[in-house]
Amino acid sequence: MKKACLVVDATYANDRIFDLENKHLNRDNCLYMFSALRSSLRKQGFELRTQDLHRPADCDLIVFNEVPSERSRWSDRMLAHSVLMIYESELIRPDNWDTSFHRRCALVVTWSDPLIRTNESLYVKGGFAHQFPEHLASRAFSDRKLCTLISGNKAVSHPLELYSSRRRAIRWFETHAASEFDYFGVGWERPYLQGGIPTRALRKLGLLQYLPKRPSPCYRGLVDSKLETLAQYKFSICFENGHDIDGYITEKIFDSFFAGCIPIYWGAGNIEGWIPASCFIDFRQFLSPGDQADSGAFEKLYRFLKGFSASDYQAMCESIEAYLKSHQAAIFDADRLAETITEAIDQVLQAREHSR
Repeated sequence: MKKACLVVDATYANDRIFDLENKHLNRDNCLYMFSALRSSLRKQGFELRTQDLHRPADCDLIVFNEVPSERSRWSDRMLAHSVLMIYESELIRPDNWDTSFHRRCALVVTWSDPLIRTNESLYVKGGFAHQFPEHLASRAFSDRKLCTLISGNKAVSHPLELYSSRRRAIRWFETHAASEFDYFGVGWERPYLQGGIPTRALRKLGLLQYLPKRPSPCYRGLVDSKLETLAQYKFSICFENGHDIDGYITEKIFDSFFAGCIPIYWGAGNIEGWIPASCFIDFRQFLSPGDQADSGAFEKLYRFLKGFSASDYQAMCESIEAYLKSHQAAIFDADRLAETITEAIDQVLQAREHSR
């Protein structure tokens, strides 16, 4: 077997990124994609382990999970047989979009449709992928509460950010429909803190616990399982971290799909190019002039949700199930995407070998 390594941070070292039984790290099966890729590569003769167990210098293949922090330490010789997998957007990881580093790699797997169009021999479509269930979670429409939101309380300074729109959604439902709405996630017990450096500094100094909490009538704390939680609701507010970033479709909409919970989606500008409009509620239709997610937008959304019938719900669930079984969904299915990436790796490495 040829050696391959996956470059990860210390949290996932010692092959912990492949340990699907580790419920602390593998929350909601978020690590399944890496195990799927490992299995697929093994069929092609590569044994993939984390970089502390397979030294990069000894490997025939290097796989990066995001752009490495110390880019200068990687020689062109090593990067010539490397694959870069990009997940986080420019809002979270601006360094991920250093295209000069991309060009030094043999292959880059990314969700970014604009980037792929610039060089289809370097970039391969792929991103947030999941282990698809055989069936959606089953729970009667009448037994589900109206609406929920699962997200951490964060903030970032960027013109495309949607963190502030999540907070506006929470405030509107708290004020106008508190009995029909619940939200979950880290940091909401102190809503005046919005993540970032100040919050991390307070936590590191041990001072966070002394700050006053402001309990909300709708806040329900953390979740052990997003699937089990979302299955209790008819609708889920699924706003990405940013909007109008073509191809940036994360786990949020799929978490809702798997739970039989209808997503209220706002994010990728070209979402309908990848997921049929019959599978979700497009929040953009409720925006006020100037694309504002103001009180009027949430009022229109609420009226729409209240008019949504059990037959409407059933029809949308049937559309979701049909989509998940379709070829169109393949890039979001971890097992199918892993095979696509493995095939692309094999083609690129063979071409480079023949060009020597």
